[in-house]
Amino acid sequence: MFDLSTRHPNNSELCLYLVQSIQEFEKNLAKVEKLRPIAEEKQADIAQIVLAWYLTRETIDAVIPGAKRPEQVLSNLKAIDVNLTEEDIQTIDDIFSSEE
Repeated sequence: MFDLSTRHPNNSELCLYLVQSIQEFEKNLAKVEKLRPIAEEKQADIAQIVLAWYLTRETIDAVIPGAKRPEQVLSNLKAIDVNLTEEDIQTIDDIFSSEE
């Protein structure tokens, strides 16, 4: 179990892990940024676009987005009104399936 007193046996391994984590985070941010044109076209937030996309997935039975504030819940609910075209869905599929 990890806690604040945990010591990593090899600092170089920890550094490598941190660098890889940062690189993966940056890749994911780049993918999210590619959703901006769709969000702007639909006059929606990127989060609403992703939630609307999740709702098109046959393999997903339920979408349970996190929200800390009531306004986030209301914003998430607006995803129901986002109408993604087949082209939008394919574009998002391509973004999330890419290794870039």
